Amino acid sequence: MRILVISTMGDCAWGGSEELWSAAALEAAANRHDVVACIGRWPDPRPEVSRIRAGGVRVVELQPGGPRRRRWKQRLVIRHPRQARRWGRWLSCFRGALEPRPDVACFSLGDTHAMVRCYEYQFLAEMLDEWEIPYFVICHLNPPGAVSDRWRSTTRDLFRRADRVGFVSIRQMQEVAAELETELPNALVLRNPVNMTAGDPVPWPETDRIRMASVARLDVAHKGQDRLLRALADMDQDGPAWQLELYGTGPDEAAIRRQIRDQQMEQRVLLRGHVRDIRAVWAHNQMLVMPSLMEGTPLSMVEAMLCGRPCLVTDVGGVTEWIRDGKDGFVAPSPDPQHLEATLRRAWSRFSDWNRMGEAACERALALADPDPGRTLVQMLTQSAERHPNVD
Repeated sequence: MRILVISTMGDCAWGGSEELWSAAALEAAANRHDVVACIGRWPDPRPEVSRIRAGGVRVVELQPGGPRRRRWKQRLVIRHPRQARRWGRWLSCFRGALEPRPDVACFSLGDTHAMVRCYEYQFLAEMLDEWEIPYFVICHLNPPGAVSDRWRSTTRDLFRRADRVGFVSIRQMQEVAAELETELPNALVLRNPVNMTAGDPVPWPETDRIRMASVARLDVAHKGQDRLLRALADMDQDGPAWQLELYGTGPDEAAIRRQIRDQQMEQRVLLRGHVRDIRAVWAHNQMLVMPSLMEGTPLSMVEAMLCGRPCLVTDVGGVTEWIRDGKDGFVAPSPDPQHLEATLRRAWSRFSDWNRMGEAACERALALADPDPGRTLVQMLTQSAERHPNVD
């Protein structure tokens, strides 16, 4: 079977949305399927790309056009949509991936409307449809905000024509259906893989202070670290002794460092960079704090739960499908600093319960997680290809 995977990741070289398709690609290649992955081209490739290449996946790197070229293409599509769709150069970037034709394709979307934002993806889906090649869509995030009627209509059509549309949470699936003003009978929930073996909690660390960690890309518009720091600054003069470690890298690292310095929190808040061994993070930390403004189902939350740690989260995306307030962790109504402060105070008042809550969190994660999401996706792609045999 020939499988084509298209990742629409555009704002960074790798992220949590890449874990599912890459796990499936490696699983399929290990079972002697022919797998091609189309990804964005970056000056410094991530080691994950080398890993999937070494696993037998053929990688095609796509070179995005500059802003001027993108605006020119947008005007062409709006003014002459039919002619644009027939213009072969739209799909020239995929030529190496479409020869020979795939039996099934899978689009991994960083957000709901990624296929509309980049016309190449939209036109590729339409070409696959003409060739009667089934395609999957996996939607990892549904950002808040207004959507134009054109985007809504086009995304709705693309999702309806997909063989399956996967979401990472029930709430996300419901929100997207409401936003698109349609039912999605082809929708389902898919789990993401985690960076650890499940079911082996990390021993609880006994420390002289409350030890918290935030594991996320340093991107305040998405992950909200600046709001967490403002909430903690208001609490710095009272309450128990605490320490926060920020794990991750990202575009806002310098701004976060300045905020820590300006709020005179250098002794309490430490930046630890990117760490691959997630168990090492939880060997000396006791609770995950995730002040996100938007999420699907964050991998770092699931990993913390499997390590036996309670989580303090905001009520976004699918997090409350995993974290039950007061049982597996604590849920802030929003990422507003006042809500975060109130939830932190509530959590600190129950510090003696954290170990027990971490045990409950581990049990909860084991009950909800898919032990092999990559294999699950490959099985679904295989079944789809068998239902729609491709005749070259």
